[in-house]
Amino acid sequence: MEQSIDTPEKKRVDITKVTSSPRTSVLAVTGLVMAFFLMALFFLEALNPLFLFLIAIFCFLVGLVALVRIWRNRETLRGSLWAIVAMGPFLFFVLLTGFIAPNIMSSDPEFNTRNDMLQFATAIESYKVDKGGHFPSVHQTPQGGALSWRVQILPKIGCQHIYEEFHLDEDWDSEHNRELISRMPSLFCTPEMDSAEGKAVFCLPVGPGTLFGEGKERIHESVITDYPAKTILMIEVAPENAVIWTKPEDWTPRADDPFSGLRCRRWRHYLVVYTDQEVATLPKKTDPEIFRQLLNPNDGLPETTSTEKP
Repeated sequence: MEQSIDTPEKKRVDITKVTSSPRTSVLAVTGLVMAFFLMALFFLEALNPLFLFLIAIFCFLVGLVALVRIWRNRETLRGSLWAIVAMGPFLFFVLLTGFIAPNIMSSDPEFNTRNDMLQFATAIESYKVDKGGHFPSVHQTPQGGALSWRVQILPKIGCQHIYEEFHLDEDWDSEHNRELISRMPSLFCTPEMDSAEGKAVFCLPVGPGTLFGEGKERIHESVITDYPAKTILMIEVAPENAVIWTKPEDWTPRADDPFSGLRCRRWRHYLVVYTDQEVATLPKKTDPEIFRQLLNPNDGLPETTSTEKP
């Protein structure tokens, strides 16, 4: 008698497509890190805006490429949100320069300061034309006193009424003229300062090796033998080094540190006006020797010399 033995059937396993969990896009992570680093540099004002904008463009491209790859491989890649964030700084800069900046430019302190410096340079040039090319940094009075050049250009900057109140034959600190210190036009100081204090931050360079020398002689434009675009006419000092606007006092560069006393603005630069009336920025890393040459009206500095340290 045959005995049948039941044998269990072999189980067959249907092998289906096995997919692993999606991995994070390395490109998206890279773009995200770069975006955060870029915004940190922006708020710390550590780099020139142009360089920041170029980095923002690169971040945007990295984020865009990452987003495309994630979309094409959405079953195996993730991180689309991070890719979008990486594109953020570029959109931020476009918004800032295209829509926000034009509306807030007029309230930007440096923008206003540049306009003020340009107005002073134009006033000085107009004064020189009236005086046959001469411009005195100090107005000498008959009694041996003196008044600042700032008083002399008042009619040229729309302040004729203040100019007429001065006793031009008296010293700056005479009993009458001293009362006019608090009448200083706001053009001579920065927005964060109180003009009633009578302290000005815009000075002429005086002293050896500068356009105005000892500051007492009447300077004629013929003393400038360098390129006008390479000779400094005016400079901005730090608020704590501001001078009484009517006093014949300006800024003298120190031999050991020619930048001492100047105001270093955003993006690490100084504001200067050249004798061709151009308001320009001077990088903080400018070579001190080059800066001394820019102060000197006849040192023979080539027109194309770089201001930065080698």
